[in-house]
Amino acid sequence: MIQVNYADLANDLYWFLNNGQENVRLNWARAYYKQIKGEKTMTTEQRLFLDIHAI
Repeated sequence: MIQVNYADLANDLYWFLNNGQENVRLNWARAYYKQIKGEKTMTTEQRLFLDIHAI
């Protein structure tokens, strides 16, 4: 299950709609590919599943 922080999402959407698209995209990409210490790496299939369902 993926948890959503609605306050952060609202903030990101605000900046995305107010000429901050590039920064929001970069922050989302960094968060997506960030690997937390001790956490298992996602398989390609798991990433693809998340990519498809996030659209």
